[in-house]
This record gives sequence, structure tokens and C-alpha cells, in this order.
Amino acid sequence: MLNNSTKLEIDYDKLATLVSDKLAQKLTTHRLIPLHQARVEILHRKSPEWIKHYLVKPYGDEILFERGANTAWMNEPSGTGHRVYVDPIKATKWVKAHESEIDWRSPEPITLRRAAGLSPQIKRN
Repeated sequence: MLNNSTKLEIDYDKLATLVSDKLAQKLTTHRLIPLHQARVEILHRKSPEWIKHYLVKPYGDEILFERGANTAWMNEPSGTGHRVYVDPIKATKWVKAHESEIDWRSPEPITLRRAAGLSPQIKRN
């Protein structure tokens, strides 16, 4: 509590600088997006199973937050009911850097399993 004899002096320039720095930091911090949104916007509309098979398994050390890489942009899929989130800025940079290494026309993993006889074929009438 301030009494009448105490004056509060405020350096408005310093306060303005602190507030603008805090706002700039808030605005430049990017947010995570759910995998279903990242699939459409960044990952060429590939299925979650395709992403796990062709991206997470071979490049997991680079892309998963849990493995601690600087380039990490996705949390590890933990099974049914656990949401997967993606850092859109890092994911976009990583995908552009690895665009030529990834065969985006690779078949869905279920197609590979059916061809190998590990999954039942689709019944057609």
C-alpha cells in the first residue's frame, strides 16, 4: 500500500520495451497443430499409417520430440486415443529438405501387407 508521501516513478520507455518484447515473443512462438491438419497442409494428404510407416520408422530420430533432435516436429504416436501433434514450421522445413528422399507415391502399408499375404484381400462381388 502506498502512502501519500511515496511517489511511484515509472520509466515508460522501459515499460514499453518490455511489453513489446513480450508481445513479439508471444507472436513468434508457433503452436502445434493436430496430425489430421498437418496431413492436409504439409504431408501430401497421406494417411496416419503411411506417415508412421514411411516417415516415423525411418526418420524417427530426426522428427520425434521424444528422441530429442533439434529438427523434431512431431510427438510420438502412442496408440489409439492419443493425439499426435505437429510443429508446422519445423515440419514444413523438414519436409522441404527431405522432399527428394521420400517417395510420396509409395503404396499404403495395408496394400503392401495384402500383397505379401499378411492381410486379407478385399472381397469383391
